[in-house]
Amino acid sequence: RAFTPIYADGKQVGAVSVGVPMQTVYEALADGNKKIMIGSVIGLIVGAIGAYLLSIYIKRILLGLEPSHIAKILGERNTMLQSVHEGIVAVDKDGKINLVNKSAMDIFKKAGLKGDPIGMPINDYMASTQLPKIVELGKPELDKEQDINGVK
Repeated sequence: RAFTPIYADGKQVGAVSVGVPMQTVYEALADGNKKIMIGSVIGLIVGAIGAYLLSIYIKRILLGLEPSHIAKILGERNTMLQSVHEGIVAVDKDGKINLVNKSAMDIFKKAGLKGDPIGMPINDYMASTQLPKIVELGKPELDKEQDINGVK
């Protein structure tokens, strides 16, 4: 309860007393706690459903493979590509180099091509290449030698 004096011309002429029953305070606290608990439970349910759906989506993207299996496959692929004696250069649909094996890098060095070609347009790095044409036509050219600055 609060006690508030009332003044008029500097003299106290009365008082007002206001009170809030404790039962009302307890009911307000209980109502607030109930809303917090309901919000928390709803948040947990929505979060769990979202996590489940996200896990399904990621599994689909990863072709059902676990990260450790993907890492193993990637390691095997890199080992295989680097052990091949032929130079391998892979480009994306825009003609940018995205993979070069060790043998190709050795050939590039012999031909006087310097720097890391990854991410560069193939025509800028190797002017004599036919790779953009092959990608555009969609027809493979098998066992064709490339002449790079006099190095085959």
